[in-house]
Amino acid sequence: MKNIKKKNNTEIFSFLEKIISKKGKFPGTTIKDKENYRYLSTGEIDSLEILKIVIKIEKKFKIKFKSKDFETDNFRTIGGLISIIKRNQEK
Repeated sequence: MKNIKKKNNTEIFSFLEKIISKKGKFPGTTIKDKENYRYLSTGEIDSLEILKIVIKIEKKFKIKFKSKDFETDNFRTIGGLISIIKRNQEK
């Protein structure tokens, strides 16, 4: 088991909101709306930007994305990214 402090959903969400909102404003007024935000559908984040975001997430949370993570619908929403991060922290 990795010897790291696991982050809670709020900490993960705040980090994701900070790095992704640099490319545009998060829509919605509630946390649930923001968790359902499909950030890849806006066209504001290109392939280079998504690579930078992935690297920042991996460094911050000391995880490694698996190729299957990129193929899931979870990867396309903020809430889904939180799930992927938490799942990878448990390994």
